[in-house]
Amino acid sequence: MSTNMDEEERQLQRLKAAVHHTVGRLCQSLGENHQMEFSRQVIAAISETTFRQWITRFEIKCFAAYTVTEIYYCVFSNRFMRMPRH
Repeated sequence: MSTNMDEEERQLQRLKAAVHHTVGRLCQSLGENHQMEFSRQVIAAISETTFRQWITRFEIKCFAAYTVTEIYYCVFSNRFMRMPRH
């Protein structure tokens, strides 16, 4: 179980690094277009906010998908139990 959690933590850190890299590139591109420069702190803050919002939305989406699946399962089970048996 510990190795599974370690792997999940590594994946989460890789994802966080990818978000940070992408935000950094976008800020660099935007800065070049508008003759601006973004500090590392600003890029880190934008990255962290983006990552947290993404994780929250992902968790909500997974929970919603699970809930819908459970509702369909219950409806299907109830209908199946009511079917006449020959």
